[in-house]
Amino acid sequence: MRPSRRDFLITGAAALGAGPLARFAGARTVQPRIQFVNQLPVPPVIDMRSGGSLTMRVKRAKQWFGISRPGSVRPGTTIYGYEGRYPGPTILARHNVPIEVKWVNELVDSMGMPFPHMLPIDNTVHWADPYKDGSNRAVPIVTHLHGAHTASQSDGHPDAWHLPNLERVGRLYWPTYLYENTQESGTLWYHDHTLGITRLNVFAGMAGAYLLTDDNEQYLIDHDMLPKPKYDVPLLIQDKMFDATGQLFYPADAETEGVPYPSVLPEFFGDTICVNGMAWPVLDVEPRTYRFRVINGCDSRFLHIFLDPQQFMFQVGADQGFFNTPSPQSGMLLGPAERADIVMDFRGQEGTTIVMYNTAKGPYPFGDPPDPETAGRIMAFRVSKPLDQSVPIAELPENLRPVLGPVPDFGTPVRKRRLVLFEQLDEYGRLLPKLGTAENGVMGWNDPVTETPRVGDVEEWEIFNLTEDAHTVHIHLVGFLLKNRQEFSAKADPRNGKLDIVYFVEKAVIPETGELGFKDTVHAYPDDCTRLLMRFDKPGDYMWHCHIASHEDHEMMRPITVLP
Repeated sequence: MRPSRRDFLITGAAALGAGPLARFAGARTVQPRIQFVNQLPVPPVIDMRSGGSLTMRVKRAKQWFGISRPGSVRPGTTIYGYEGRYPGPTILARHNVPIEVKWVNELVDSMGMPFPHMLPIDNTVHWADPYKDGSNRAVPIVTHLHGAHTASQSDGHPDAWHLPNLERVGRLYWPTYLYENTQESGTLWYHDHTLGITRLNVFAGMAGAYLLTDDNEQYLIDHDMLPKPKYDVPLLIQDKMFDATGQLFYPADAETEGVPYPSVLPEFFGDTICVNGMAWPVLDVEPRTYRFRVINGCDSRFLHIFLDPQQFMFQVGADQGFFNTPSPQSGMLLGPAERADIVMDFRGQEGTTIVMYNTAKGPYPFGDPPDPETAGRIMAFRVSKPLDQSVPIAELPENLRPVLGPVPDFGTPVRKRRLVLFEQLDEYGRLLPKLGTAENGVMGWNDPVTETPRVGDVEEWEIFNLTEDAHTVHIHLVGFLLKNRQEFSAKADPRNGKLDIVYFVEKAVIPETGELGFKDTVHAYPDDCTRLLMRFDKPGDYMWHCHIASHEDHEMMRPITVLP
């Protein structure tokens, strides 16, 4: 019988006991936690709508996350962030206006010596390992613009990393990235994607928003159908842990006999929810409509978001563009790396504080519910500011695509691929999540490429989830459409996940209203076949993977080669 995640997973102080992690006891929790007092930080904006070149530097810095120690001491938490902050600056770009970005690794001290990683690196997993000796002497980085339609050399391939001063580089290193911005407006985000340590680099602070606009969005703003930029706020949500000194803490002890320390874990669930780098912040708002770009930047945590007092959130878009029409949502589910473009209406609620909660279990959907006092709370909105009469209040239209027209279809696919999500145990007895095909079974990152579409091909992917949990599947390069989901039963080889006989036990279910439009990240539920339609239109080396960062770092990632 497969070991339960209970044998591996460490989710909070109660899991410490007297085991190996007891050495961290007393260093795990920072008290008191102040909720809904500190203002939501709004990252600075770098306006690149006119095009040009930009240099973005990853630096070490200290930042206050809103936590405090006894005596009201505000500890400065060390981060590795773009331009020395977390989240990094919001990059604003425009459709069909290309920009060049040079991502520079400046994780060095005042003498120019590289910093080691602040978080524990597991040398038993396949990672960049710049010196090929498992040493933690410098931090490799590579930036992926998540959701970008871009050439492969600018995609942020896991093997395109570099060290400070380019002392060493990965085999696919590319000095300057060209973002052509040829897709529709959308809420993209940039984050580190280094092989085997993505979870650590993103947790350390390497993430930020990239907002792409176009004529359709500008029309909606100009005609007061969407809030003005002043009332358009990104919300990058990430769960974290801090030790007693206020420093980032990432658990790395599997508490399983025979597993070396540090060790990758099956999932990571932090006990402190941060939004834009502040723990449980509050945003003071006017009694008007606001637009929020919600980004789930968590390692493993799904977010089921709802508001109290209960009210609708009007979702206008998902990962890569607008819906045809607004979708009222009493709650919404976002997997890791997924985004939602929402409008909230605070009119008539003067003096009210509205709290955003999370009820998603972890692992999703059959794990433990979040602690309602900590991970079950996200942030608050306080309707306390006077209405600025000089700015019109936006009223959502029925048609969100007056310039673009309805979300287009891809037409008939030229082929159908059957892919699998599977779990094994590795040589240490740890859970090992993997990807593969129904015909060949599961494979690792370095196994031969099996997904080889040609430029111009439209494909349908059937993704069979043979695991007990939901995974968020991310496919680089494309914006796909979710066709449907269908529950299945299959005869599968327990050793490698090869599918022999598949029975569909229920009728196919159409996408939920919050999953319409172009996406790049989708929930693949256990015992479901998730069907996606996509067009590949650029040649090169890309990848698809689970965006639970602890999974993609531990072999749940596969290459794609788009042929000319």
